[in-house]
Parts: sequence; structure tokens; C-alpha cells
Amino acid sequence: MHLYFIRHGLYESTSTNRNLRGEYDPPLSSTGRQQAEKVARRLKENPVAALYTSDFARALETAERLQAHIQCEWSVQPLLREIFSSSPVEAKRQQLIALTDWLRHLPLQHNHVVLVTHGNLIRLIADTLLDTNDQKRSTELGPVGEGSIMVIEMEEERVRLHTYNDTSHLAE
Repeated sequence: MHLYFIRHGLYESTSTNRNLRGEYDPPLSSTGRQQAEKVARRLKENPVAALYTSDFARALETAERLQAHIQCEWSVQPLLREIFSSSPVEAKRQQLIALTDWLRHLPLQHNHVVLVTHGNLIRLIADTLLDTNDQKRSTELGPVGEGSIMVIEMEEERVRLHTYNDTSHLAE
């Protein structure tokens, strides 16, 4: 199964929007909407079976733009929520355990799955699935840009990173 982790597009940095949980939750900027369209065009050729998204506004808006191009079933998955750097370590650990378990139990017939989420979560899930440590991540994996794609292939117990922070489609 190929998992396409998409970081939402650039958000409105001047927004003061908050969600029902009181968390900072800005919408996409005009640049972010363009990035989402470019991601959608990039993914259009893949036979995507399912799309899951964080429930934050910027991820939902990105997912809606993707879904319009790839025409698959989609739903909100709270496990894809942003993990804030200020979150307690144990809360981060529990979310990653639950997310990793959920990913490992996705239906195998879903050969291509798109997951719209956030930069911190993408870095942490790469570390978790690839079994790296924080020092290695910061020196080898690096940051996750808005509108970027990370592709991980999962086969039973084997996990392989295909791309990380791929933004080549944004240059089009």
C-alpha cells in the first residue's frame, strides 16, 4: 500500500481563527489554494482509493481541492490532527501509537491512500514508521514544506520511504 502524506497548503498567517477546541486554525491563503490544486494535478494519475484528512480548516480545504480531482471516497480522521511542538510528550506518543496502528489496519485493497495532515505529524510519523530517532530526523529528513508530498510504501512488516518533502509539482 502506498501512503501519500500531503502537508496542507500555506495558510493565512494573519488569521486569528480558532477551532472549537481553542486551537489556532487558519484557512488556506490564496497561495495555499494554488498549492492544493498543484498537488491535486500531481495525484490525479494515481488510482487513489481513499482520502483521509485532519479536521483543521487548512487541511479540510486542501482535501476538498484534492478530492475534486481524484474522485474517491474521503473522510475526516482526527488522528491526523496537528501535533503542536508545545504538546506534552506523552500526548504526542499516544497519538503516534494510535495513528500508526490505524495506518497498519487500513484495508489492503486500498493500494493508494492520501492523507492530508500537518508538517510536525508528517515528520513524526516518518520517524515512527521508519524507526529513526529525533537527531537523525533533524539532520536527514529536515522540514516539511507546505503542499509537499511524502510517499511511504507499507507491505506487512516492511516500510519504505519513496519521497519526503517532494515539492517538485509546485514549480509547475
